[in-house]
Amino acid sequence: MKQLFYYAFLSILMSCSSSQNTVSPSSSTSTPTVTTNDLKAYSILSDKINNDYRYINEKLLFVYDEKYNATTLNYKIYSKEGEVVYSNSDNPRTIHYGRNYVSLDFPKTIYRNWGLLNPLLLEVTDSKNQKQYLKFVYSW
Repeated sequence: MKQLFYYAFLSILMSCSSSQNTVSPSSSTSTPTVTTNDLKAYSILSDKINNDYRYINEKLLFVYDEKYNATTLNYKIYSKEGEVVYSNSDNPRTIHYGRNYVSLDFPKTIYRNWGLLNPLLLEVTDSKNQKQYLKFVYSW
């Protein structure tokens, strides 16, 4: 139900004709102001692993809602073989309570070794050990 409401909210934002509309996710200085045109690029995490893929170009953009006051994003990226190829120990990300617009940059070796036309799986774990997922494929 919560995801359905969020999709409805996003569709209303996308229908705005002005590209000057902005959404300020929070007052935190570490989170950028995101315009409604930028929202299309941010993926929504899923509570279950599904067969939907997001095609990306060098950056993985996603929305993460922090519910418990954690300050660091706990994430892992798996290859299709189940090997952890990248994680928060490689690139720690600061987050805050509430809505976070996350942008992860990857080294080129990730794409060359595991990601070119092969699906990768992002797994984000909150402080209560609940997991959310996003499958993605690197494309030029």
